Amino acid sequence: MKLLTLTISELKGYLQEFKGPELHDFLLTFKVSKNESIQTFFCKQAIMRDEEDALRTFVVLDLENDNSIVGFFSLTITNRIFSDGVSKNQMKRISSKAAKDRMFTSILISKLGRSDFYKGKISGEEIMRIALDKSYEIYLNSGLKHVCVDYYDNRQLEMFYLEECSFLKYQYDQESRMNYCFYKFT
Repeated sequence: MKLLTLTISELKGYLQEFKGPELHDFLLTFKVSKNESIQTFFCKQAIMRDEEDALRTFVVLDLENDNSIVGFFSLTITNRIFSDGVSKNQMKRISSKAAKDRMFTSILISKLGRSDFYKGKISGEEIMRIALDKSYEIYLNSGLKHVCVDYYDNRQLEMFYLEECSFLKYQYDQESRMNYCFYKFT
């Protein structure tokens, strides 16, 4: 499968160049039944958040199937603050500066999804690999070497992020049931 990854704004120009549908109409062709919030974000908020410069959403297209949307991910920069329950050793695993400051700056993969149509054809790990490749480009240009993900308690998501994608959990918020994980480029 030949894939192309474009930002939302690049995709808009790409569609105009090939006399394709309007950007919003094209995004509506993406379907993910497993998580309604992923579907809603991509179809209703991604364009606006991109125009606000709040984050960048990248769309992965299948060039061999009429530019169908395979998946997407959104990246932003964020400061990650440690809760009181995080040990000094855990903070040092991230960096000595993080341990000293009780926080660190990171790329956050805030959303990631794969189209239902591509289930069994391309793995979530492949979409994550593309997201990490884009994050690595940011690292090379800025020195920002941490990538984070957050997820609610869910065994499937835990297996995906920790076991399949090699993230490490650094914090858990009991009240919100939110897990915080990082990946570090070396």
